[in-house]
Amino acid sequence: MIQTLYQHQPGTIWIGTFQGLSKFDTSTENFTHYVPDADSPNTLPDHRIFSVLIDRHNHLWVGTANGLAKA
Repeated sequence: MIQTLYQHQPGTIWIGTFQGLSKFDTSTENFTHYVPDADSPNTLPDHRIFSVLIDRHNHLWVGTANGLAKA
């Protein structure tokens, strides 16, 4: 089930679910899926995504059940 949608710019939609974060490219109709990776220090803190935001500095913020992630 989708928890949050965020259109970053024309052509990019971020989708947060309880199974992770997905980026949808509307021009290619391709999805890229992101989930926590225990082997990566820059991973999502949890697979349950509640919110997504791009700030004025073009940083991606992701609100999860276990804290915030910034990319």
